[in-house]
Amino acid sequence: MSHGDQLSKLPTNFRIIGRTQTAPYAAIAHEEKLLFGIQFHPEVTHTPRGKEIIGNFVKRICECKTDWTMACYKLGVGDPFIVESYRKKKVRTI
Repeated sequence: MSHGDQLSKLPTNFRIIGRTQTAPYAAIAHEEKLLFGIQFHPEVTHTPRGKEIIGNFVKRICECKTDWTMACYKLGVGDPFIVESYRKKKVRTI
């Protein structure tokens, strides 16, 4: 997705919950389901609290766990208890 991309038509059963001068459908919500859409770049430095927005989405909405680290990477399907660093494994693979 680039900065110029945007919806040209509101999807069925969605309503507008946020807009800007250049994005008429900047935030949308489904009328009945817990579905939302937003169009902006939370990862850029000039988005206030962008990291917090991404974190809330990942942890609260998607319910992802945050216990994975680059240092805890399983070697393969058959070796669930053998662990090496992600970097070492990728260097070896390359």
